[in-house]
Amino acid sequence: MLILFLLQFTSVFCIKAQISDQCLKLLSPKELNNPDSAGYLLLDKGIDYIDSDSIDKAGILLACCQEVAVNNHDTVLSMRAFAFQAKYFINTLQYREALESYKKALELAEYLKDTNLMITALSGLKNIYKELEITDSAVYYCVMELSLNKERKFFNQVSGNYSELYSLQRYSMGGITENTFLLEGLLDSSLMAAYRSKNSYSITYALINNGIIVYESDPEKGLTYILAGLDTARAITQQPNNALVYALVKSSTIFLKAGQQEQAEKNLYKAIPYAIRLKNFRQLTHLYMILGSILDSKGKYSEAVSYHTRAIKLAKESKSEHYLPGIYFNLQTLYEKRGMIDSSYYYSQLYQEVTYNKRNRELNKQIALIGAKYQINEKKERINTLSLINEQKDQQITKDRRYIITLIIFISVVLVLLIFLFLQFRKIRKAYSILFQKNEEVLRKEKELIGLKNQRRMDIQNKMDEIRLKLESLFEKEKIYLNKDLNLNMLASELKTNTTYLSSLINSSYDCNINHLINKYRVMEACDILKSRAGELYSLEGIADMTGFKSKSVFNKVFKKKTGLTPSAFRNMSGLEN
Repeated sequence: MLILFLLQFTSVFCIKAQISDQCLKLLSPKELNNPDSAGYLLLDKGIDYIDSDSIDKAGILLACCQEVAVNNHDTVLSMRAFAFQAKYFINTLQYREALESYKKALELAEYLKDTNLMITALSGLKNIYKELEITDSAVYYCVMELSLNKERKFFNQVSGNYSELYSLQRYSMGGITENTFLLEGLLDSSLMAAYRSKNSYSITYALINNGIIVYESDPEKGLTYILAGLDTARAITQQPNNALVYALVKSSTIFLKAGQQEQAEKNLYKAIPYAIRLKNFRQLTHLYMILGSILDSKGKYSEAVSYHTRAIKLAKESKSEHYLPGIYFNLQTLYEKRGMIDSSYYYSQLYQEVTYNKRNRELNKQIALIGAKYQINEKKERINTLSLINEQKDQQITKDRRYIITLIIFISVVLVLLIFLFLQFRKIRKAYSILFQKNEEVLRKEKELIGLKNQRRMDIQNKMDEIRLKLESLFEKEKIYLNKDLNLNMLASELKTNTTYLSSLINSSYDCNINHLINKYRVMEACDILKSRAGELYSLEGIADMTGFKSKSVFNKVFKKKTGLTPSAFRNMSGLEN
């Protein structure tokens, strides 16, 4: 009866008028005649859409899958659909609905004695309660998951469960008693479970993770764990392996904290070829970012830029966008130190963009979590209130003499509940007020940024005008073009700017490149000589030499291209006119 009730309840997820046509398009006539096949096809395709981040399509398909499961009384299909619907609700920030789906999946899994799905549901419930900061519930489901993993002798997962319990207990203690026997015992249990698994990968991860945790309170002990983890990873027969890459990258962050920069850099360079061969792009992104920062601190700017650029590309390709704000900020600072304003501004814009998007995502998530937590607390209070009312009615029927006392107790409880709800309402209003203030601060900073942007544009324009005037003076007054060896680098040095900026300025102001500009002035100079009396005294080779050309052939070619005549023809024409 319980299972039948659950299957009937799942019909709330289906709005047939909206989704049936879309789902039926995915099924062939043969599959439509086989409801079981149709349901599992929809489930598989829904899972694929979750994996590919097509969340809306996944929700439609999973809802339709539940409809098929209800119609066919398929408990197994319904159980699996609930588990994946929970993932869909998490992606859409519907945490209360996700909790309900995981609880239904857990109840069905317990009924069917499906241990794998029980562990999946328990892990999901644990993670959601952790997000909601309801620590006691998170610990409860973590312990249940730990018991199942112990029962099945999945010591790899047991090791991870002990680490999670450590984090949850430490959070619940507020970080006050970091070195208690309880916390140390959980870390030791995590490591012992890893050793019991006899899996070098699990042992490596446990040692490295314990080292990272312990280093904050006991650096010497933390480094001991880190070094042991590195030795374990190096001893694995299969080389390279992801455990070694993980150990090298994570240990480098600890070595940097310990002031051992050379060791950290050495580990990162070792990890690069391994990560590339294993296509471990997430760790590769991380190590490129760290290596770029190290090289920047050592003054190797070009190498630092190269590694940061690679990290950006990998972060986008491997869906590791959480690294982008740090990478963009590092590049902004790097270019700013070198006085490369345009590049610094470009990465500043990218940093502001990803930070703004990340802030919005975090705000939406926090709002959703607050709403879900409030709804959960409200539901608990309603249940408590109903329980008290039922208890009161029972007492009125069986024990009339205690009516007055019971009524007083009930009124007191209601007052307490009202006060509690009022306090919760004040907290929510305060939270929304803080969010509003943060939004105003973001808008103010955006206005300041626009002002800085306009000021920077004016500064750049003034700088361009100043360089253009100096350039025209060099060509028209000092006749720098008569120098045969004149090139872009020499001209940039004279103007005290860089070649890239100067080349861009010439292209935008004169609609030509540096060589065309130099040849233009040289041809103009040659024309003036050929028109004058001096032009009759000098040979064409001499005039070419005087005007900065390296050879007569180059002089003839450039002169004809600019004027449409050869130098000799031009001199003859000028002589006739005179």
